[in-house]
Amino acid sequence: MEDAYTAARDVQRILVQLKSNPDTIRSALENWARFAAIDLVAVQNKELQAYLYVQKGQLEQKAASAQGTESSDLTDKANRIQTYASRAIGDLGRWKLGEFPTRLRRLLDEAPDLLPSQREVLAADFYKAVSELQCLVDDLDYHDHDYWREISEKRG
Repeated sequence: MEDAYTAARDVQRILVQLKSNPDTIRSALENWARFAAIDLVAVQNKELQAYLYVQKGQLEQKAASAQGTESSDLTDKANRIQTYASRAIGDLGRWKLGEFPTRLRRLLDEAPDLLPSQREVLAADFYKAVSELQCLVDDLDYHDHDYWREISEKRG
């Protein structure tokens, strides 16, 4: 991620020196920014998935010991989590750069059957990520370089 960032800044510097128009510069940097956004969303989704699968496992355990409609309701909730988790970012590669902040926010907001405490823990990280994505979309640059370094490390 760091090498890609350096290359993007070099491209920007060269285009500015060539007195390219702002639309040309933006166009040249958008693919880099989009891939950085994909990395960030993938990291946030991985954290969300961990919570979802813990919740799914707990629901399945409760369903196994429950009877009748209670068991059915718990199984339905577990299945809803599974469906959401498998589809949440299935079309990530087709997201437009400007969609990333809103779609990441929705990823958490629409996650089914998270406990309020789980949602609260995730919210701080997600809203920081949304803020960083918005800066990336607006400025085609990182706002908090340390944050992006952490994302790069988590992404591997």
